[in-house]
Amino acid sequence: MATGEDAGTVWLTLSEASSRLGITVDALRSRVRRGQVTPRRGNDGRLLVPIPADIFSPSHDRSETASAETDHQDLVAELHAELLELRVALAKSEAELGTARATTAAEVQAVRAEVVAREAMIEQVRTALEHERARADRLETALTEARRPWLARVVETLRQR
Repeated sequence: MATGEDAGTVWLTLSEASSRLGITVDALRSRVRRGQVTPRRGNDGRLLVPIPADIFSPSHDRSETASAETDHQDLVAELHAELLELRVALAKSEAELGTARATTAAEVQAVRAEVVAREAMIEQVRTALEHERARADRLETALTEARRPWLARVVETLRQR
C-alpha cells in the first residue's frame, strides 16, 4: 500500500478502508501492527490509513465488486461441476476396485484348490515310489539268490538244519 502523502492517496478510517480493500478490520489492524501500513490520527482521534484513491474509487469499487461477484459465482459453478465429475470418477473407480477384488479372490481360491490337488498328487507319487523301492529291493534280493550256484544253495540249506 502507498504510504506517501500525495494527491492520489485517501485517508480512511479502519472500517472504511477494510470494506474498500475487502479485508476485515482485524486484518487491517494486524497490518498496522506489523508495519505494513503506516496510520495517523485524524482530528477526531481515530486511526486513519492511506488508500490509493485511483484504484479504489467508489464507482470503480462497485463495478469491480459486481464483476468479482460474477467471477466468484462462475468459479463456484465450475468447482461444483468439477466436484461432480470427481465424484462420478470416484464411484466408477470404486466399482472397478470391487470387481477387481472379486476377480482376485476367485483367482486366489482357484490357485489354492490347484495347490491342494497337486499336494495330494505328490503324496500319491511318494507312496507309489516307496512301494516300488521296496519291490525293487525284494527283486534284487531274489535275483542275487537266483545267481548263486545251486550247490552253494544246497550246502547253505543243509547248514541251517
